[in-house]
Amino acid sequence: MSDALFNDFQLYLETAQVESINEELKLLGVGCDICRVGRLEYLYEKWGEKIGVRILSPQEMSIWITKKKSIHFLAKRWAGNKAVVKALGLGFRKGLRWREISILNDKNGKPFVQFTGQTKQLLVSDKQQVKCYISLADEEMQALAYCVAFISITPQPSG
Repeated sequence: MSDALFNDFQLYLETAQVESINEELKLLGVGCDICRVGRLEYLYEKWGEKIGVRILSPQEMSIWITKKKSIHFLAKRWAGNKAVVKALGLGFRKGLRWREISILNDKNGKPFVQFTGQTKQLLVSDKQQVKCYISLADEEMQALAYCVAFISITPQPSG
């Protein structure tokens, strides 16, 4: 590895959101989804902005508007949400809500998953926290998302 590449990676590690884990961390599941971009093009042509309102969180909606309503953005979020739900192993039938799962990007562009509302209440408490790590990709015709979900269980003091 060249010195320049090593230094760049060290700088990245210093600024990356790396969590120290003091609790027990268990693999909850893995999820993957692929979405045809044409499917979202069809839905956008049929429903217009309503499709964004239906599947994007408020934060994602703001980003989508600044991206000139990119169909690829919609397709990646669609695939991303489905990958998250598959990794959690719950499906939408168990209280997860589509618009309460946000896929955002940190300052380096790395995607991360954020839960809000009822979904957050279901997945995060004083005793446990679900953490999802996600990767998104797209080509001209397809969007792909891969998610790995962990649950951290904070040991409770015996007493």
